[in-house]
Amino acid sequence: MAYRRPLTPTQMVIISALWLALVLWLLFGGARLDGPTLLTLLLSGVIVFYPIVKSWRQRRR
Repeated sequence: MAYRRPLTPTQMVIISALWLALVLWLLFGGARLDGPTLLTLLLSGVIVFYPIVKSWRQRRR
C-alpha cells in the first residue's frame, strides 16, 4: 500500500465538524430514529473516525 501522510489537526477538525453537522441535520431534520438509521449513523462514525484516530496515533509517535 502506498504511503499516506497523516491528517493535519485542521483536517481532523473539519472532517469531524462536517460529520457532526450531517448527523445533527439528520436527527433534527425530522428523520425517524429507527434501527437502520441508528446503524447507519454508527457505521458512518466508524468510517469517519477510524482514519482520524489512526492519523492522530501516527502523529504522536
